[in-house]
Amino acid sequence: AKLKAGGRRPVFIARGGMEGYGSEVLERAVALGLKVTDVTCEGESVEERLAAIVATADGDILNIRFHCQHELLRTLYFACDAVLANSSHEPFGLVGLEVMASGGVVFTGGTGEDYAQHFFNSIVLDTNDAEEIAGYLDYLAAHPEVSQRLRKAGQVTARQYTWPFVVDGLVERLESRARVHGALARPFEVVVHRAQESLTEPSHLDALSLGA
Repeated sequence: AKLKAGGRRPVFIARGGMEGYGSEVLERAVALGLKVTDVTCEGESVEERLAAIVATADGDILNIRFHCQHELLRTLYFACDAVLANSSHEPFGLVGLEVMASGGVVFTGGTGEDYAQHFFNSIVLDTNDAEEIAGYLDYLAAHPEVSQRLRKAGQVTARQYTWPFVVDGLVERLESRARVHGALARPFEVVVHRAQESLTEPSHLDALSLGA
């Protein structure tokens, strides 16, 4: 609504869950003067569902009423100017990394997404204020080179977050807590191992031109 009031023509693509407050959110959008359009599709292919979205793109909010398979989500993540994966009280899981892997720009909340680094590979929101979101969207629209840099860095980040990498990080945290409580006498084996590797292997970021 803030962007529309400022003369922009944004289209918000959303697919809600089973939560009962979904209708309240849409009613609130209508009260703010936004047009909500349901998008349905009998076909199951990615092409058919993308065509259904494009065919109903006259709404301000496109309320997707069908299952979105991973290939469709990856396409949307890449094509959109930004993907909102923010919450005020809990992490948004792997959605942010999925957006990064797809070459998209993700907006997260400050709720524990360890992979999110503000203005390096994502936009990390401090509040739920629509002004903050609209401000960042306006900035990225005016500075496409920044958006491109976020997309590149996001893909590098996603490639680094393999299961071995995540498990090593978890072990590091567990070893740290165990040592604090006197339950671990051995050195930080994972930390030492990772430090030794970093001395011999170049970082993925070293070979990436992120721009200014």
